[in-house]
Amino acid sequence: MEATLDYTEMGVIDLRKEVRARGLAKGGAVASARRDALLDLLDGKITTLGQQQLPNQVSGDQLAKVLASIDQGRATVPAEVSKVIKFAKKRIKLAVDGTEQQRILDYLNENASDVLVEKINTGSRTLAGCMAYVTGEAKKQAKDGCACIDDATVFGWAVHYFEEADLDCEPKPKPAPKTAGGTKKKALAKKKAVRK
Repeated sequence: MEATLDYTEMGVIDLRKEVRARGLAKGGAVASARRDALLDLLDGKITTLGQQQLPNQVSGDQLAKVLASIDQGRATVPAEVSKVIKFAKKRIKLAVDGTEQQRILDYLNENASDVLVEKINTGSRTLAGCMAYVTGEAKKQAKDGCACIDDATVFGWAVHYFEEADLDCEPKPKPAPKTAGGTKKKALAKKKAVRK
């Protein structure tokens, strides 16, 4: 008899590996699948991976009515609305600088477990540090200064960066430029003295 595994504590990368190892799905469907879909597939609740439409299942009017009833203290929240509220609360709060960082943030918002979202939101890691880590990992794979890395690998590195506490990849502040005489004023004074 096969032992049942508890997949809820696994990260999205490990879930993808398990789905592939068990032959339940392959290719882009696994690489782009959200964590919830992978869990449902492994638990046998669904048989194929498809796009989840969680945020689009609730109309704006329906959500407004529920929020108004919550404010009045008489709320009964439909299941699809509570899923959207849970999805909205699970947002990662990091500063974004550029489209590359936005793509990583979007991926993390879609795929990170609640535990990882909490760790990211309460930790000191940044997307700039994540980019430094990802760039460093890509450079390690480069041959003759060139590397071609697929999205799934980059996103896996991003998750790893935020999961592991012992990585030190935060960008270091650039030191102020030094002049020969110590300060700019001294350097200018020396130049003037030499000219005379």
